[in-house]
Amino acid sequence: MWVYSRRHQSLTSNQRGFTIVELLIVVVVIAILAAITIVSYNGISNRAKQSAAQSAAEQVGKKLATYAAVKSDSFPDEITDPELGLASGSSTYQYWHSTDMKSYCVTATTSGISYYVSNISGTPVSGACNGHAADDGVVITNYVPNPTFASGTGGAFASTSLSQTSTNTAPTTGGPTNGPFMRRAYNSASSGFAGGADIISVGGPYSGGLVLANPTQVFSASAWVRSSKIQAVRPQIQWLNASSASAGVTNGADITLVANTWTRVTVTAAAAPATAVSARLDLDAGLGAVQWASGDTLDYTMLMLTDGSTSYSFADGNTAKWIWQGTVNNSRSNGPPV
Repeated sequence: MWVYSRRHQSLTSNQRGFTIVELLIVVVVIAILAAITIVSYNGISNRAKQSAAQSAAEQVGKKLATYAAVKSDSFPDEITDPELGLASGSSTYQYWHSTDMKSYCVTATTSGISYYVSNISGTPVSGACNGHAADDGVVITNYVPNPTFASGTGGAFASTSLSQTSTNTAPTTGGPTNGPFMRRAYNSASSGFAGGADIISVGGPYSGGLVLANPTQVFSASAWVRSSKIQAVRPQIQWLNASSASAGVTNGADITLVANTWTRVTVTAAAAPATAVSARLDLDAGLGAVQWASGDTLDYTMLMLTDGSTSYSFADGNTAKWIWQGTVNNSRSNGPPV
């Protein structure tokens, strides 16, 4: 009994656990192996998603080519055309075609990854067509048809309530990015017009701009403006009813312009009144005691009128990855936020 007990004590005294260092080494090794496994899995998963999106773009390109072959080299008006035979599945498609139906570009997105094909290149390319959103991004529309006045003074007009006369010109350089802009030169002084002057209206039905899809939509607007003198201005969205009469006004914050300095003004989260069928971007100026005098000038350019409460940086059909929906420099334009 004494011998057994002693042997038992000897065996027990020789046993020991892992040290802290050994445990840390094991944990680090496991973490490294887990990281390698995750990276490998993500790489395989991403390649599978890319392959699926590339295949979807390639397939729709082939179907469009087949469609055009029997339709006198014309492409469909909609990507959902039954004759195209594009099966519904896990991929989503954004489609653009030229007005003569002879050119197209389509973006296929699968699991958040996009590839695009066009009639020019049937080989899928990573990313999205101009005017489309890549990788489940968003597309916004600038409703102002001539936002930088690159096509001249068309699309802008003076309110008949002006208490002084003025002349509009459209210089081709000198804007905030040295691009075109509109200049209003006042030929006479204000006279008894306490509320200021309605100096610019764009984007409404008079110029082919915004027409509301439904009432109570929310919009945001912005513009870059420059005055020849210190002047207070108030940006606003004018809402028009079916008779093109005022249905209400949403004002932005008043701002005082520094003389000869380009400044961005905004109106955000403007909700359309229930009776509104269209909208236009206006700018009131001459607020308070300071009115316009003969020889004063007011410049404006880079106008944005977009859906929603976000005030986006300026973009139009001349911006990278954007397109004009109609006539260049004189139509709506769309693309991803910049």
